[in-house]
Amino acid sequence: MVKNNSINNLNLAGGTLCLDFVNTVDHRKKEPLQDYFLEPNDLIAWGIRLELLPVNTSTLAATPKRKDPLKEIITFRELLYRIFLALSNNETVNADDMKAFNRYLSQYLSNLRLKESKNGFERDWDLPEENISRIIAPVLLDAHDLMLSGRLHRIKECPNCGWLFLDTTKNGRRRWCSMKSCGSNVKALEWYHRRKKGGDVEESRS
Repeated sequence: MVKNNSINNLNLAGGTLCLDFVNTVDHRKKEPLQDYFLEPNDLIAWGIRLELLPVNTSTLAATPKRKDPLKEIITFRELLYRIFLALSNNETVNADDMKAFNRYLSQYLSNLRLKESKNGFERDWDLPEENISRIIAPVLLDAHDLMLSGRLHRIKECPNCGWLFLDTTKNGRRRWCSMKSCGSNVKALEWYHRRKKGGDVEESRS
Protein backbone atom coordinates (compact mmCIF):
# COMPACT_ATOMS: atom_id res chain seq x y z
CA MET A 1 0.00 0.00 0.00
CA VAL A 2 1.25 3.48 -0.90
CA LYS A 3 1.80 5.61 2.20
CA ASN A 4 1.50 9.36 2.53
CA ASN A 5 5.26 9.92 2.62
CA SER A 6 5.48 8.35 -0.86
CA ILE A 7 4.04 11.60 -2.23
CA ASN A 8 7.24 13.40 -1.26
CA ASN A 9 9.30 10.80 -3.12
CA LEU A 10 7.08 10.65 -6.19
CA ASN A 11 9.06 11.26 -9.37
CA LEU A 12 7.83 14.42 -11.12
CA ALA A 13 8.68 13.20 -14.60
CA GLY A 14 5.70 14.63 -16.50
CA GLY A 15 7.45 17.83 -17.55
CA THR A 16 4.37 19.89 -16.78
CA LEU A 17 1.93 20.22 -13.87
CA CYS A 18 -1.06 18.47 -15.45
CA LEU A 19 0.96 15.39 -16.46
CA ASP A 20 2.60 15.18 -13.04
CA PHE A 21 -0.96 15.14 -11.70
CA VAL A 22 -1.97 12.36 -14.11
CA ASN A 23 1.06 10.35 -13.01
CA THR A 24 -0.07 9.96 -9.41
CA VAL A 25 -0.64 6.27 -10.14
CA ASP A 26 2.39 4.04 -9.59
CA HIS A 27 2.13 1.98 -12.78
CA ARG A 28 -0.51 2.41 -15.47
CA LYS A 29 0.15 -0.97 -17.08
CA LYS A 30 -0.36 -3.10 -13.96
CA GLU A 31 -3.68 -4.12 -12.43
CA PRO A 32 -4.92 -3.28 -9.94
CA LEU A 33 -3.71 0.31 -10.14
CA GLN A 34 -1.64 1.40 -7.15
CA ASP A 35 -2.84 4.91 -6.41
CA TYR A 36 -0.84 7.56 -4.56
CA PHE A 37 -4.11 9.26 -3.56
CA LEU A 38 -5.56 7.00 -0.90
CA GLU A 39 -6.84 9.58 1.59
CA PRO A 40 -7.34 13.37 1.78
CA ASN A 41 -3.95 13.79 3.47
CA ASP A 42 -2.32 12.49 0.29
CA LEU A 43 -4.02 15.23 -1.71
CA ILE A 44 -2.79 17.81 0.80
CA ALA A 45 0.77 16.48 0.66
CA TRP A 46 0.78 16.59 -3.16
CA GLY A 47 -0.76 20.06 -3.25
CA ILE A 48 1.81 21.41 -0.79
CA ARG A 49 4.69 19.82 -2.67
CA LEU A 50 3.55 21.37 -5.95
CA GLU A 51 2.96 24.72 -4.15
CA LEU A 52 -0.74 24.70 -4.91
CA LEU A 53 -1.71 24.73 -1.23
CA PRO A 54 -0.24 26.65 1.72
CA VAL A 55 2.18 24.64 3.83
CA ASN A 56 -0.15 24.94 6.84
CA THR A 57 -3.13 23.30 5.06
CA SER A 58 -4.67 20.77 7.44
CA THR A 59 -7.98 19.84 5.80
CA LEU A 60 -9.30 19.70 2.28
CA ALA A 61 -13.00 19.87 1.49
CA ALA A 62 -14.85 18.83 -1.65
CA THR A 63 -16.52 21.39 -3.89
CA PRO A 64 -20.14 22.27 -2.99
CA LYS A 65 -21.60 19.84 -5.55
CA ARG A 66 -19.51 16.90 -4.32
CA LYS A 67 -19.11 15.21 -0.95
CA ASP A 68 -15.91 13.22 -1.35
CA PRO A 69 -12.73 15.19 -2.25
CA LEU A 70 -10.78 12.00 -2.98
CA LYS A 71 -13.37 10.68 -5.44
CA GLU A 72 -13.65 14.10 -7.05
CA ILE A 73 -9.91 14.48 -7.62
CA ILE A 74 -9.56 10.96 -9.04
CA THR A 75 -12.49 11.50 -11.43
CA PHE A 76 -10.81 14.67 -12.69
CA ARG A 77 -7.40 13.00 -12.95
CA GLU A 78 -8.70 10.05 -14.96
CA LEU A 79 -10.47 12.44 -17.34
CA LEU A 80 -7.15 14.16 -18.03
CA TYR A 81 -5.43 10.79 -18.38
CA ARG A 82 -7.86 9.63 -21.07
CA ILE A 83 -7.52 12.92 -22.95
CA PHE A 84 -3.72 13.05 -22.93
CA LEU A 85 -3.33 9.32 -23.60
CA ALA A 86 -5.39 9.78 -26.76
CA LEU A 87 -3.27 12.78 -27.76
CA SER A 88 -0.04 10.86 -27.10
CA ASN A 89 -1.26 8.23 -29.57
CA ASN A 90 -2.32 10.88 -32.10
CA GLU A 91 -5.95 9.84 -31.66
CA THR A 92 -9.14 11.90 -31.50
CA VAL A 93 -10.22 12.70 -27.96
CA ASN A 94 -13.51 11.11 -26.94
CA ALA A 95 -16.33 13.61 -27.46
CA ASP A 96 -17.82 13.05 -24.00
CA ASP A 97 -14.42 13.62 -22.42
CA MET A 98 -14.06 16.92 -24.27
CA LYS A 99 -17.52 17.98 -23.10
CA ALA A 100 -16.54 17.15 -19.52
CA PHE A 101 -13.26 19.07 -19.89
CA ASN A 102 -15.11 22.13 -21.21
CA ARG A 103 -17.52 21.95 -18.28
CA TYR A 104 -14.54 22.15 -15.96
CA LEU A 105 -13.29 25.19 -17.90
CA SER A 106 -16.65 26.92 -17.53
CA GLN A 107 -16.71 26.15 -13.83
CA TYR A 108 -13.19 27.21 -12.91
CA LEU A 109 -11.69 29.73 -15.33
CA SER A 110 -14.20 32.38 -14.29
CA ASN A 111 -12.38 32.30 -10.92
CA LEU A 112 -9.01 33.20 -12.42
CA ARG A 113 -7.63 36.54 -11.26
CA LEU A 114 -4.49 38.66 -11.56
CA LYS A 115 -2.92 40.16 -8.48
CA GLU A 116 -0.13 42.68 -8.29
CA SER A 117 3.20 41.56 -6.86
CA LYS A 118 6.69 43.01 -6.47
CA ASN A 119 7.63 41.78 -9.93
CA GLY A 120 4.44 42.84 -11.70
CA PHE A 121 1.41 40.57 -11.78
CA GLU A 122 0.80 36.92 -11.00
CA ARG A 123 -2.08 34.49 -11.30
CA ASP A 124 -4.42 33.96 -8.42
CA TRP A 125 -7.69 32.12 -7.86
CA ASP A 126 -10.85 33.43 -6.25
CA LEU A 127 -11.60 30.07 -4.66
CA PRO A 128 -12.18 28.91 -1.08
CA GLU A 129 -9.10 28.12 0.98
CA GLU A 130 -8.55 24.48 1.96
CA ASN A 131 -10.81 23.28 -0.86
CA ILE A 132 -10.09 20.66 -3.52
CA SER A 133 -10.68 23.33 -6.17
CA ARG A 134 -7.31 24.82 -5.19
CA ILE A 135 -5.72 21.77 -6.80
CA ILE A 136 -8.14 21.28 -9.68
CA ALA A 137 -8.06 24.86 -10.97
CA PRO A 138 -4.30 25.28 -11.63
CA VAL A 139 -4.01 21.74 -13.01
CA LEU A 140 -6.94 22.44 -15.33
CA LEU A 141 -5.39 25.69 -16.53
CA ASP A 142 -2.08 23.93 -17.20
CA ALA A 143 -3.90 21.25 -19.21
CA HIS A 144 -5.73 23.96 -21.15
CA ASP A 145 -2.45 25.74 -21.94
CA LEU A 146 -0.74 22.50 -22.98
CA MET A 147 -3.53 21.65 -25.39
CA LEU A 148 -3.09 25.05 -27.06
CA SER A 149 0.71 25.06 -26.95
CA GLY A 150 1.42 23.39 -30.29
CA ARG A 151 3.38 20.69 -28.43
CA LEU A 152 0.83 17.89 -28.53
CA HIS A 153 3.21 15.81 -30.65
CA ARG A 154 5.64 15.95 -27.72
CA ILE A 155 3.25 14.19 -25.31
CA LYS A 156 4.40 10.59 -24.96
CA GLU A 157 3.54 7.45 -23.04
CA CYS A 158 6.32 5.56 -21.28
CA PRO A 159 6.31 2.06 -22.84
CA ASN A 160 7.27 0.50 -19.52
CA CYS A 161 5.00 2.05 -16.86
CA GLY A 162 2.45 3.97 -18.93
CA TRP A 163 3.20 7.35 -17.37
CA LEU A 164 2.66 10.33 -19.64
CA PHE A 165 5.32 12.99 -20.15
CA LEU A 166 6.12 16.03 -22.25
CA ASP A 167 9.28 15.43 -24.25
CA THR A 168 11.22 18.68 -23.98
CA THR A 169 14.49 17.32 -25.39
CA LYS A 170 15.94 19.11 -28.41
CA ASN A 171 15.79 16.09 -30.70
CA GLY A 172 12.41 14.87 -29.42
CA ARG A 173 13.68 11.33 -28.92
CA ARG A 174 13.02 10.85 -25.24
CA ARG A 175 11.54 7.39 -24.77
CA TRP A 176 11.13 6.80 -21.05
CA CYS A 177 9.46 8.73 -18.27
CA SER A 178 12.80 8.46 -16.48
CA MET A 179 16.09 6.76 -17.37
CA LYS A 180 16.79 6.29 -13.64
CA SER A 181 13.69 4.14 -13.20
CA CYS A 182 12.03 2.72 -16.30
CA GLY A 183 14.90 3.21 -18.75
CA SER A 184 17.56 1.57 -16.61
CA ASN A 185 15.20 -1.20 -15.48
CA VAL A 186 14.26 -2.15 -19.02
CA LYS A 187 17.86 -2.01 -20.22
CA ALA A 188 18.96 -4.19 -17.30
CA LEU A 189 16.22 -6.71 -18.10
CA GLU A 190 17.19 -6.75 -21.77
CA TRP A 191 20.83 -7.30 -20.79
CA TYR A 192 19.81 -10.17 -18.51
CA HIS A 193 17.82 -11.87 -21.26
CA ARG A 194 20.69 -11.46 -23.74
CA ARG A 195 23.09 -13.02 -21.22
CA LYS A 196 20.65 -15.82 -20.45
CA LYS A 197 20.07 -16.50 -24.15
CA GLY A 198 23.80 -16.50 -24.75
CA GLY A 199 24.32 -18.94 -21.87
CA ASP A 200 21.60 -21.24 -23.21
CA VAL A 201 23.29 -21.22 -26.63
CA GLU A 202 26.66 -22.11 -25.10
CA GLU A 203 25.06 -24.95 -23.10
CA SER A 204 23.42 -26.36 -26.21
CA ARG A 205 26.78 -26.40 -27.99
CA SER A 206 28.54 -28.21 -25.16
